[in-house]
Amino acid sequence: FIDTSVAEEVRATESKQVDDKFGTLEIKYTERGFEPSTVNAIMNQMVKWNNTTTEPILIKQLIKIYPEISDGIKIEPNSSAEFRVYKPKMWSYEEANSKNKASIYVVENK
Repeated sequence: FIDTSVAEEVRATESKQVDDKFGTLEIKYTERGFEPSTVNAIMNQMVKWNNTTTEPILIKQLIKIYPEISDGIKIEPNSSAEFRVYKPKMWSYEEANSKNKASIYVVENK
């Protein structure tokens, strides 16, 4: 038996510290694709995607490391979605219809 509440509490504390220090990483999805398409993030940083197009988009993982979003993240036109990246490694994703790709390199906060 593993008590996950302690781990969750530690992650919540680390997330707040990261939020206070680095803020939210904002990525736009435009008619040209993700802007920026390659970016660094700090482990436990919140990422916010803004869909500036007139069509819904579906962000799908190319490197499947986050099981909680295995079905993707759907974002309606002129809307946004947030997800906290918490695994320190390269994470690649694409918009499912256009196949526009992007990557976030998640690094540890040292």
